Amino acid sequence: MSEKAEAAVACFREGFNCSQAVLSTWGAEFGLERETALRAAAALGAVR
Repeated sequence: MSEKAEAAVACFREGFNCSQAVLSTWGAEFGLERETALRAAAALGAVR
């Protein structure tokens, strides 16, 4: 598994939804700060 994929899984295990985990991990490549990515993706995924 790639380093970024492992980071996304770790974020998901911290309690964030799947879209937050993915966008906060890869968002920097699109100029998004982690906190901004977490907030933007909050409405896109289900809470577990």
